[in-house]
Amino acid sequence: MRKKILILAFLTLIMALVFVFAGLKDFDEYALKNRFLQIAAIVIVAICIAISTVIFQTLCNNKILTPAIIGLDSLYMLLQSALVFSLGSANLSVYRNDINFLITLACMVVFSLG
Repeated sequence: MRKKILILAFLTLIMALVFVFAGLKDFDEYALKNRFLQIAAIVIVAICIAISTVIFQTLCNNKILTPAIIGLDSLYMLLQSALVFSLGSANLSVYRNDINFLITLACMVVFSLG
């Protein structure tokens, strides 16, 4: 098992390096900076998803259940789209993080209980 994980980690590193350095002409500094930022963002998102999934599975006491399986990520996107559609893109509540968070949290709790 450990050998498989090491092989996958090595292949991931190789593919990330191919993504960063493929198609560069004359060592373009701008492209390198953006590609490294994209790789960093992908790594951060992967870590956050892994941690949140483990926490969710621990709270639900179920090793199979994930937020994506029960559709919470799709529900979040639907709620954000509905907020922008109903309140308008110029409304401050869409842009204020605390109000947006509270509206989305309340709707997701109501939908998950029902």
